[in-house]
Amino acid sequence: MKEGFVNKQKRHAQRAGLFRAAYALIAPRFNLENRLRFTVQRSFSSVEDCLGFIAGHADSVPTQGEFYIQNVSGTGETQRYLPNAVVESVECVQHAGVSCNFTYVVSGNGPWQTAP
Repeated sequence: MKEGFVNKQKRHAQRAGLFRAAYALIAPRFNLENRLRFTVQRSFSSVEDCLGFIAGHADSVPTQGEFYIQNVSGTGETQRYLPNAVVESVECVQHAGVSCNFTYVVSGNGPWQTAP
């Protein structure tokens, strides 16, 4: 998978009205949430194998754990870890013959780390 991998980070802020202030105070609370969405395409040797995979795949995906990303290219290697990640959804978004596409949404607390 080289395309479709995107990261969306949400940050929590606290809005507080100050007495006799012209504007409200907005303070960061540093509760970072990283949410990832990506699609994986799989191909099988028969339609029956593909349908069997679609029927049981969501039940075999772990619900939480450390999320690890590694990319190796001609210019170097990138490794990132997202501890305590939670798989929010697993969805078959397309099925055509012997291939299917699954979209995964994973979220985790805190910033990305370079070591486990």
